Amino acid sequence: MAKSGAVWGIDLGQSALRALRCRISSDDKTKVLADAYDFVEYPTILNQPDADGPTIIREALKTFLSRNTVKDDSVAISTAGQNGLARFVKLPPVEEKKIPDIVRFEARQQIPFKLEEVVWDYQRLPGGSVEEGFALDAEVGLFAMKRDQVFKAIKPFEEVGIPVEYIQLAPLAIFNCVRYDLLDAELPAAIDPDNPVPWKVILSVGTDTTDVVLTNGFRVWQRSVPLGGNHFTKAITKTLKTTFSKAEHLKRNAQSVSPDDAKALFKAMRPVYGDMVTEVQTSLRYFTMNVEKTADVDKIYSLGNAMKLPGLRKFLEQNLEIPVVQIDGYQRLTGPSVVAAPAFKDNVLAFATCYGLALQGLKLSVLRTNLIPQEVHRDRLIEEKKPWALAGAAALMLGFTINYAGEWNAWLGSRVTDEWKALGGRATSVAGEVSNFTAEKGKEEAALDDVNKKGRNLVQSAEGRLLWPELLKAVNASLPTTPIPADQKDQSIESIEPDIGKRRDLHIESFVATPMKKEEDWFKKDVKNAWNLSQAGGAEASAAAGEEPPLDDVPADDMADLDVEANPALAGYKVEIRGHHFHNDGGSDGTGSTYVQNTLVHHLLNGEIEVFSPGDGTIKKVKILDTSTMDQDGQRVGQAGLGVKYPVMTFKSSIKNVQNPAAGRENQQDFKQPEQLRRFDFVLEFWWKPTTETEREKAQELAAAVEADPTATAALTGTSEVQ
Repeated sequence: MAKSGAVWGIDLGQSALRALRCRISSDDKTKVLADAYDFVEYPTILNQPDADGPTIIREALKTFLSRNTVKDDSVAISTAGQNGLARFVKLPPVEEKKIPDIVRFEARQQIPFKLEEVVWDYQRLPGGSVEEGFALDAEVGLFAMKRDQVFKAIKPFEEVGIPVEYIQLAPLAIFNCVRYDLLDAELPAAIDPDNPVPWKVILSVGTDTTDVVLTNGFRVWQRSVPLGGNHFTKAITKTLKTTFSKAEHLKRNAQSVSPDDAKALFKAMRPVYGDMVTEVQTSLRYFTMNVEKTADVDKIYSLGNAMKLPGLRKFLEQNLEIPVVQIDGYQRLTGPSVVAAPAFKDNVLAFATCYGLALQGLKLSVLRTNLIPQEVHRDRLIEEKKPWALAGAAALMLGFTINYAGEWNAWLGSRVTDEWKALGGRATSVAGEVSNFTAEKGKEEAALDDVNKKGRNLVQSAEGRLLWPELLKAVNASLPTTPIPADQKDQSIESIEPDIGKRRDLHIESFVATPMKKEEDWFKKDVKNAWNLSQAGGAEASAAAGEEPPLDDVPADDMADLDVEANPALAGYKVEIRGHHFHNDGGSDGTGSTYVQNTLVHHLLNGEIEVFSPGDGTIKKVKILDTSTMDQDGQRVGQAGLGVKYPVMTFKSSIKNVQNPAAGRENQQDFKQPEQLRRFDFVLEFWWKPTTETEREKAQELAAAVEADPTATAALTGTSEVQ
């Protein structure tokens, strides 16, 4: 807002310029004070054949500036509804932070031009709800104008030196006026679906068009009808066989003519009255059938000087069967010097647009979309900041000058003596010695690292020999098997469960472990996506989309460069298990990928196995899954487990029928094998970072220390917060 705190709302109509200057009342913050207005009537209506529109508007603006000032005030202008586009779109359930992206997508669909060719804005309308960060039943209003139309609207003001800060469609400015001044007091705080608010029609009759605006105070819909005051004048001209100027005079003074003349005027304009009723009925029918099917319209507000025509309000009321209220003044607009002025009172119905524009500039309106181009707004800001920028640059230059003068004086006063030269040579010598010591230190540290590496190899050889058996034991323990009762241990699986499709077995075809330089080389793209999807509420995901992954993801050249010992904190293995099962005839554990997820994957995520401790010769239980994190020194913090991470299916086939090799056989229970079995193939991958018993114990000690005192042990983890 400008420094003065006042806003000019200027409406360039077809027959006159109307302007209203408002500010928030200092006595009552709920009201608006009007301290100036102007009404400049054009010498001829703009749409007349001989009218020079740009010249007439320019002269009207000059007349306005000769009687008023806009310095330090904000200026808001309107443009006709048919010059712009308004769309009201209900959004699907979406995260609130993603609403701008969804709106931009909707704008591309709803606006019939490239977005680069238009100036557009949107506003979320009241209503809907937010649950867990998702907006439900949200509705937005999209408003747009072609850029050439916007600059055409701004041009007359720029020519006379009036800076425009707000551009709003006239129907929306009228809605802001009526919503603030007439509807605000009677509306509830929020929308109640069980007790809907009745809808109102705002009928604003202009010179060439009539704006039909429907609102319940929270939502708004508008349509511009090509029917206005000029149509009444033309009807009088045609019926009474008179000139356009005389017909206009008769129309404006219809209230003061004789009864006979009034009757003749009504008869001449009756067809246009009928057209008006038809257009309003068409708008209401479309709105109630396509936009708001449950809408109940209980009132019509009439605006525009044409609504003073004799019999028009009553004619609309009788034919539409809806009460028509004629606005005689504004309840929340104060300022005796304006509201009591004769010219303002005579044209009060035509000042609704100006009033709504001023409310938007004062931040009191419901709709605050602005169609001013961003580049114009940016240029205005730059223009306003130029004096400050110039003053800042001058101050900076003065500071540089003073600093330079001080440095110059210091330089003139300095002298290099022999003593300083000797000290400089000594400093150079010391720097050389330091460099030599640093080089020797590097060599000794490298030798120490080599000794440490050899020591680690010697220590790890005892523990390391158990790592692969532990992994194979963990995978084997995670596989589901068909239970065999204790009293049938000596019998074959075929006699216990002859039906292959009911056996709880997973058939492993291959188990391949591929060494990789670091975990990120495997856990990316499709694998990461499949893992994320599998974690989201247990949803099944297939990153490969039915395409079986290659057996070897590491190029041959990279395999040669792998050095596990050189970087033990990052080295590990991508383990790939390929298999299939026939457990696809139902059951509590599911079928297809669900069965693999509920058995093998579930056991890898939650299971534990007993492992041998070479340190004390005992058997200990260890979790299969690695739930530890790494600190800045590569130390594990948390439960290290066996080092298994991210078990995820990267390939899942469809369930397909295959030939049963045992078909036709009959066993001792007279069970005949089916001809075909239902087979499901899968590929399961996980990351394995071999963790020795020493590493597991150290991780548990660090985790216990962090849990006991997070502040005191932050140095251990390299963080200020326990992960």
